[in-house]
Amino acid sequence: MNHSFTIALGGILTALALVCMFIAPLVPVAVYLCTTLSGICIAVAAFEIGNKYALCVYSAASFLSLLLIADKETAFIFILTFGIYPIYKNLLEKSEFKLKNRELVVNAFKLLFLSVSCSVCFFLSVTVLGVPKESYMIGELYLPGVIILMEITLCMMYDKALDNIIIIYKLKFRKNILRKW
Repeated sequence: MNHSFTIALGGILTALALVCMFIAPLVPVAVYLCTTLSGICIAVAAFEIGNKYALCVYSAASFLSLLLIADKETAFIFILTFGIYPIYKNLLEKSEFKLKNRELVVNAFKLLFLSVSCSVCFFLSVTVLGVPKESYMIGELYLPGVIILMEITLCMMYDKALDNIIIIYKLKFRKNILRKW
């Protein structure tokens, strides 16, 4: 692939990621869905043009989402979790360290990353964005740990879904999208 194609594809994927995030405030329950769809754009960039350019796509989408998206919680979720995770996942899975239980170590690093990013998202939502603590309560119980655990579970499902989406992309869509180049 030539350099102009790489730049053009990066720009298209950045725009597509932003369009997905613009939809999130329109449908309040779609925050996680829209940020995961934006993360899929980053995963396609990592697969198609490499981690270096995917990081540029992620950086541009992150900056523009903070600048343009009205719902800053959506931007934080994308920036801290679903946007950077495909690049992190790609780096971990393609790393060449040899261990006896390599897959277990890779999964442990993924889980550690997701735990930290979900905790930071929660902390920023409450402190920086001013989300009321009552929104994390069920009755009189304050349950941030349960909510963070649910977010981590969602992210692990996202990890498995990314694998399947990349396979579907390779088998069904890649030849149609890249046919002209």
